[in-house]
Amino acid sequence: MILSKPPRLTAASALALSCALAILSGCASSAGGQTIHLETLAQSQNCDVPQSEPYWLTVDGREDLPAALSSVQHEGPYWLAGLGNKPTGGYSIMVAPKAKLQGDELQVEVTTTSPQGKIVSQAFTNPCVLLAAPMKSTIANSRWLENGRELSIPVQPYRAKPLQQYWQ
Repeated sequence: MILSKPPRLTAASALALSCALAILSGCASSAGGQTIHLETLAQSQNCDVPQSEPYWLTVDGREDLPAALSSVQHEGPYWLAGLGNKPTGGYSIMVAPKAKLQGDELQVEVTTTSPQGKIVSQAFTNPCVLLAAPMKSTIANSRWLENGRELSIPVQPYRAKPLQQYWQ
């Protein structure tokens, strides 16, 4: 029986091995992303946010919330997700309590309803949901996953216009 010595680990091969392990571990952690817990604070059928398309907005403080959500007692920052202007009632939006943060993109599961075939109010609406942002926003994009459909919604800051600006 011939016994051989195990190969020696040189400094160069040890460095290469540690670099490879660091790269592999970095890939594994970024592939799954970070799980973010979302808390729904309020919902409204008319957020009065001047957007015609679905939106994801960052709101710093309570003073910048749309009037329909101004009674929220939670301190900011907030995330505000909405469907944009709709021609009738019967639309709604809900956001799942968990999301994935990958780089500067937040992947959220969104459930929306529309009034197909229902009797609804004949008034313009702007359905939205207000979420407690677990951190100051550094995200640039939100990817909505809804019934197998993906929407890429840019994240924008929102600041309600002070009333004094309407009278000037």
